[in-house]
Amino acid sequence: FTAMLPKARFVDASDILRQCRMIKSAYEVDLLKKSGKVAVAAWNASLNIAKPGIREYEVAQAAREAATNTAAGLFTPEDVNHSPLTDGVQLIQSGARSSISHGKGSPNRLKRGDMVAMCFCMTNQFKGYRVGFSRNFVLGTPSNEMINVYNLLYEAQQAALAELKPGVTASHLDAIVRKMIHAAGYGQYIEHRLGRGVGLDIAERPDLKEGDDTVIEAGM
Repeated sequence: FTAMLPKARFVDASDILRQCRMIKSAYEVDLLKKSGKVAVAAWNASLNIAKPGIREYEVAQAAREAATNTAAGLFTPEDVNHSPLTDGVQLIQSGARSSISHGKGSPNRLKRGDMVAMCFCMTNQFKGYRVGFSRNFVLGTPSNEMINVYNLLYEAQQAALAELKPGVTASHLDAIVRKMIHAAGYGQYIEHRLGRGVGLDIAERPDLKEGDDTVIEAGM
């Protein structure tokens, strides 16, 4: 381009585009809701097939098929230039592997009592729009600590949602959750942020984390 336009000055406008993409239109919100239906279908299929002895990647395969079929069912006859295909589950780890932040589905077999961690953020989509969607479940009866930690995270999430409104900062929401987790004695295990924006990319702005003082606005 510089050879064709020697007098032009090119600048990186990525930050401007990221700012624009934080606020979603009504059309985009509708696509994200449908993307959520695709993710939920994958999640339900995972729960239905999970049993002792099945391999992690086999659960992911069932999730992929359900997600693709659900997306196809939401298409109209005019959607010939879009694909309902999804890539299944981005992450699935069971048992001792469930503590891995980003682990792919492996030949590891699920066992009774396993905690299973799953993430559909990257893979499930509808017309290119993705929702952040991660879930955990226990195969069988959970231990007391599993129940306690699950309840802790749920209560922390609800506390953040209660504060979520235009005018608060992204970092403030993250701080609420971190404070509760630290107070319960699990602060050393925090490896990630509270949340992030969703949309065309896997991770959109804002980041709900320490250091991101983006002010929350309606439509984000």
